[in-house]
Amino acid sequence: MRVLLAAFAIFITGCATVDPARVRLVVEPVTQVCGASDREAPIRISVHNDSRAKLRIWIDPELRQPPYNLSWLSYQVLDDSGATDWEHGPGGHGPMPPDTLSIGPGDSVEVEGSLYSLAPADYAKTFKIQFNDLDDHTFVSSPFKACMPQ
Repeated sequence: MRVLLAAFAIFITGCATVDPARVRLVVEPVTQVCGASDREAPIRISVHNDSRAKLRIWIDPELRQPPYNLSWLSYQVLDDSGATDWEHGPGGHGPMPPDTLSIGPGDSVEVEGSLYSLAPADYAKTFKIQFNDLDDHTFVSSPFKACMPQ
């Protein structure tokens, strides 16, 4: 009977899905000074997976160590109200196939996204990063400013 219960527990664990309520995205404070570089503002996010299943997200295939770059095809930049606010993709080339990053239950990892072509009007805005995992769950980061005042 114990063997049957153990096998059932393993089966249930293997079939677990990510619980979006148990995944936290925390943006680290942005250290770039406003106006210092208006080309790109890197945004570093800690992803904490406290659910019972692997969280699988798309990353840029060029960087294979932390902090991993989110694939620019897989995230959106939102304003305070949750509306898409930013055209973040680096244009000029077609889609590249992304790699998959798996984050196991209880694990954390650092990822990065970017804001491109900042303008002075953007300095006071508050943004959020949103992305979907490969199971089509949606995750939204904590709010952040794109740069620090001078």
